[in-house]
Amino acid sequence: SLDFVGLIYFSHGQVKNFQVQRCKHEIETQNDMYTIYPEGLYRAIKTVSQELCIPLNIPLYIIENGIATENIKKRTLF
Repeated sequence: SLDFVGLIYFSHGQVKNFQVQRCKHEIETQNDMYTIYPEGLYRAIKTVSQELCIPLNIPLYIIENGIATENIKKRTLF
């Protein structure tokens, strides 16, 4: 049985023909694999909640989340 679901979210990505595709609303960071894309976190929470947590009546915790940059302006934005 599950007591809760823990969500770890650092980035989102779409792959087409083995190439990473970027959304027009993503903000790039120093690391090409990690961008700032708030809607991605929202979608992850919504999907996991609707598909798993609500049917099982268990809580969802965001246990890890971050950004891959040392740029203080982008860290603040994140």
